[in-house]
Amino acid sequence: MTIINLFREVSTTFPPINDATINNGKSIIERIDYYNRRFMTMINSIPEHDWFQTFHVSKLHITSRLEAIFKDIKTIIERNLATIDAKSTSITNTRLEDKEIINNYFFNRDSPSFLESKYTLYPSNMFYKIRKDNNEWEKYTQTSLFHISKNKHFNQNYRYGNNNLEYPILYLASSPYLALIECQLNKLETNFCIAGYRFSDSVKVLNFSYTNTDTPSLSQLYKIPFIYSSSFVVIDKRNKYEYILPQLIMEAFIDNNCELMISGNYEKFDGICYQSAHSTNNSMYNIAFPAIECDSTDGYCNRLARLFKMTAPLHIDTKTLKTNDIDRFLKEQLLYMPKDYIRKDLKEKTPQSPINLKEKEIMYFCESSKYFSPYFDIEKWCIQYTGEKKDKNIGYRYTRFAIETIRVRLMNLRKELEPIHSIQEFKVFESKYPNVFFVKSTEEIRLLKHKIDNSIIK
Repeated sequence: MTIINLFREVSTTFPPINDATINNGKSIIERIDYYNRRFMTMINSIPEHDWFQTFHVSKLHITSRLEAIFKDIKTIIERNLATIDAKSTSITNTRLEDKEIINNYFFNRDSPSFLESKYTLYPSNMFYKIRKDNNEWEKYTQTSLFHISKNKHFNQNYRYGNNNLEYPILYLASSPYLALIECQLNKLETNFCIAGYRFSDSVKVLNFSYTNTDTPSLSQLYKIPFIYSSSFVVIDKRNKYEYILPQLIMEAFIDNNCELMISGNYEKFDGICYQSAHSTNNSMYNIAFPAIECDSTDGYCNRLARLFKMTAPLHIDTKTLKTNDIDRFLKEQLLYMPKDYIRKDLKEKTPQSPINLKEKEIMYFCESSKYFSPYFDIEKWCIQYTGEKKDKNIGYRYTRFAIETIRVRLMNLRKELEPIHSIQEFKVFESKYPNVFFVKSTEEIRLLKHKIDNSIIK
């Protein structure tokens, strides 16, 4: 086994991937012990010189450090097992010494056990949140798909949130289908509302996912026990022992980041990125954002409202999804929604109407027209398709957003082409767009630029 293969095998076979033979009837400590042994066996199967060549440390150094991490994680969980009230579903007594252990691993850069865990997410990343509609989707506003208001009574016992926290948590998924899984709606038996989120600027998250492991580091290696020990599937719905470690991590996260987040300090974390316990696809992940700056009037977080751009809630009839690629379909619906992204002061806006077949066909048409259909022809076709009643036809509004998206794509494409004059340069360019361009001469490059110019309304 190689070091790269170790990371790949862990990400595809360790929790949150559900190992039924281990989860069935085993305690949380037994499950941790099992994966600790498996992980150490994998470490020991890699030759000494591979470790030294990659990380410039001995295998003994690595195994000793991992043993210390195993011990700390078990100590944290064992101490808190005794404090969980059997009649309650939340941790009633979080020990300061446990949070101090977590601080030294993730927040105290002066600690010898500190692990670099910062991961950057950019405005190009889109995230999703879903709620069941309960046949009342007309009442859904932007804040309906934001976090729970701090002014409302909330009893939270989630993976990264419990009743010891005075702040609500905003949970987002990296794909629409993962959001469906998290809400247990993936069987498509209930209609729902979905909203898309983009960041206003790049954000830093504490990374407890298996992303970014193609270039492994020692910090990533040492963090693996924390990832799988925080990712077990819940067996006992009453006590949820599997939440002990991640909830303590969130408490330590807030203790260390609250002032930094409000002040905008560069060293701060904005949220926690973690693997879903309900999906076997390790490329999908969730993010938990604490709402630490809630407005006293409405109970919604001003800081998160500034951090995100958010679409209006979109109602989805599950009958539509049963004949489509769910993830692709939902991403396309939100991609072409109005881009006047929402702040919580606009929360009284009416949500978008349900998508119908005609609108879906329009969006697929515009998507397939990407670069070569003249802008005017697309608009003319859409007007004919949807009818002249522009002010009443919802499909026309969606079409206009699709057209604007194509226009922006064309403009960006033209900028990329501007410095390209030779076939050699063009080959590098077209590698980004496989099976789209078929250019064989410098004259055809010139004609392509001219065609794109004619497809853009200035």
